[in-house]
Amino acid sequence: MIGKKLLSLIIVLFAASIMIYSCGSSDSNKINTSEVALHEYTFKDDPNLYAQFSHVTVLDFEHAQESNVHEKDSGSPGVDVIPYIVRQGGNHTLQLEDAGNEIYYAILRNENEEEVARIDANGTPVTVQLLPGKYKLYVHNIGTETFPLFLQPLTVDVGSMRQASYNFIEVAWFAMWGTCVSCDLSHANLSWTIWQTLTGGGVNLSKANLSYANLQGVQMRDANLSYANLSNARVDLADLTYSDLSHANLSNANLIGTSMDFSGLQYANLTNADLSNSSLINSGLQYAKLTNAFLEYTDLSLADLTGADLSGADMIYAKLLGANLTDVNLSGADLSGATWTDGSTCAEGSWGRCIH
Repeated sequence: MIGKKLLSLIIVLFAASIMIYSCGSSDSNKINTSEVALHEYTFKDDPNLYAQFSHVTVLDFEHAQESNVHEKDSGSPGVDVIPYIVRQGGNHTLQLEDAGNEIYYAILRNENEEEVARIDANGTPVTVQLLPGKYKLYVHNIGTETFPLFLQPLTVDVGSMRQASYNFIEVAWFAMWGTCVSCDLSHANLSWTIWQTLTGGGVNLSKANLSYANLQGVQMRDANLSYANLSNARVDLADLTYSDLSHANLSNANLIGTSMDFSGLQYANLTNADLSNSSLINSGLQYAKLTNAFLEYTDLSLADLTGADLSGADMIYAKLLGANLTDVNLSGADLSGATWTDGSTCAEGSWGRCIH
């Protein structure tokens, strides 16, 4: 289950400082991923995906009696299983640091399911020699609570690993206090996470994976969401004023009632997105793809829609006063009741063009 908010998810990281680290490793190659942060659900989606000790791995850590388990859970109630790959062998020191929390432990097994190491929370560091190959980390919850758990690398040979591009202390602050100026979460894999009620100015989510995430009502003005994946995400009633969403994937996203005034959505993919009652006043949507999008009562006044594809869009009662519609594709779009660029009202049955 991912019923915990991102708030809870990051508090664990900040307050408990949960870490797993590998010393002396030069394991830098990755299989099937360029992400630094991985959620356990992604392993269910891609059986060829392997984590490395340089990754941050997020677990939705159910206790053994938990009945509400997500269909993409990586193991079973009480046990999460994360596949790891070691590209270059050598001595590795493994440790789980968690201040005041000793209700879990991890067992590392090789491809033959033979136990290689047991790591207890707050236990003694374990040094083992790992040969190149595939491993599985079985993380056992022996407590009575379900909680999100971060496995974060503390330190690895920095010269041989790709460092996370976001600052975990900033992320923790953002989650705990509901605000963080200019937090850097670029490239992060945050799909399926819940961000409701969070606030942050200038947050950098460029190229982040937020597919299926719940950002309902977030207050993130001046955010950088360029090239971000927000497909199938809930972003309704959010405030993204002055934000950069250029080249973002917002296909099938729920953007009902969202404010994106003065924002840039150039080349964004909004196919089948629902922008009903949203506000995009003075926004740039040049060459954006809005095929079959829902734009009922959407305010596009003064917006630049040059070269945008609005074919098949539902634009009933949309406001286009002062908008730039140069080379826009309106084929099959329903403009009934819409306010046209000159302030006139489009008649009922205005398909593909405004009938006065």
